[in-house]
Amino acid sequence: MLCSYKEALRICGIIQALIKRAEEAEKTENLDDTIKLYQDAIKAEASYAVPYERLMKNYQEELKVINEGIKCFQELHENKQKELTAQTKRLPNLVMHLLKV
Repeated sequence: MLCSYKEALRICGIIQALIKRAEEAEKTENLDDTIKLYQDAIKAEASYAVPYERLMKNYQEELKVINEGIKCFQELHENKQKELTAQTKRLPNLVMHLLKV
């Protein structure tokens, strides 16, 4: 459905206001508000590229943090597994020692 020029300008103003608020939220590292405001801009006009680009940037940053966390937990798990393996290898010797006593 086509809208009037006046309506198009109104929608454009709304989108610009939402993007400005989203950018301000982004500067204060308020990710929840940032994402919501960009999503609201997309709802107002789905063909406008800026909100999509900014959302992708924010999600990429979030994904980077998540991947770093996963790597940290993987390393922790691997270290714990090595410790347990080493302890398990010593267990038969301990059992034999206890049986001798």
